[in-house]
Amino acid sequence: MKRLIINADLSFRHIQFLKKTYVKRPKQKYYKSLYSRLYHYQVNHNKFLVGINKKSIDKMVDYLLEYYDKIILSKPSKLIEIENGFENLVFSEGITSAIQLKSINEFLTYIFDYEVFSKTENKFWNPLEFTKSLNISVCPFCNAQYTFTQGVIEKSNNIKFKIRPDLDHFFVQKKHPMLALSIYNLVPSCSICNSKLKGEKDGSLDKTIHPYLESIDEITYFKRIISTKNRDGDPYAQILGFDNGYKLELKEKDVKHRDKVCGFESVYRLGMRYEPYKEIISRSIKKSMLYTDTYIVSLDNAYGFFNKKKITKEFYNDDINNDLLSKVKNDIFKYEIFPLLNSEFKKKEEEKKN
Repeated sequence: MKRLIINADLSFRHIQFLKKTYVKRPKQKYYKSLYSRLYHYQVNHNKFLVGINKKSIDKMVDYLLEYYDKIILSKPSKLIEIENGFENLVFSEGITSAIQLKSINEFLTYIFDYEVFSKTENKFWNPLEFTKSLNISVCPFCNAQYTFTQGVIEKSNNIKFKIRPDLDHFFVQKKHPMLALSIYNLVPSCSICNSKLKGEKDGSLDKTIHPYLESIDEITYFKRIISTKNRDGDPYAQILGFDNGYKLELKEKDVKHRDKVCGFESVYRLGMRYEPYKEIISRSIKKSMLYTDTYIVSLDNAYGFFNKKKITKEFYNDDINNDLLSKVKNDIFKYEIFPLLNSEFKKKEEEKKN
């Protein structure tokens, strides 16, 4: 839930794979790299680009060749700008019929073929290398599911499968075939967030959070809505983690992010999805109340094997991208428990003075 970083090495390997790598195919020794398909479009353009004259096709291919590197490596706002430029070119050529536009989408899907990347066995660069290099083992959208990259597991009869996160297309492939291989459009995620909840919903830079551009942790926080009605439980017990009758809501830290946070929550439904985890969250709340600073110091002094870092990590942990539920635990501790403990401490100090 902290912003994911794509460094220069990731970008270099991704563009090198797409421009230089020759992919093995079952029925032919080698298949040209995706970039080279643009130079050999003449062989296949009759299959895809139906009812479009060669002059217009040449202009589209020239545009894609000119912007190819930027399409693959640019950040999302630039991607949309490039995509809009291509659409303007298409319409300026008088290409408006449904059949023509469908053929262009098929052509773009052929040029930016995600399956070539997702199914490659190339050891230099592949989805396993990509997700491993991002150094994240928890879904950046929900923080509730592990997304380990383990590699290839071999079953009996030489059947293999790969353990890695899903790669969610922030801008979905069907609507944005040109962006199917754009590195900033490939977000590691759990299958629940990717397939079950987001599905074919298109991303929006204005109405949801992009994990490569923003830290979800910095612009949102979880708030417990404590029930004040007796029939729903004891409010004080809810505060202390002994009663799970509270509700969880994801809130914006600044009003300027309200639309993004609302859009994000409407897709990923974290408040609702965290219901089954309340017992785990409450257990951390109780531990945070038990292991005060004074108590931790006394245990550390008394027992040489006492692991202070391990104990405190259970209810407060900065490694949000690699520990389940660390975001919600941190927020409750930071915005609720810590101020409560401080107020109790100040109250006792005042009583001593009087």
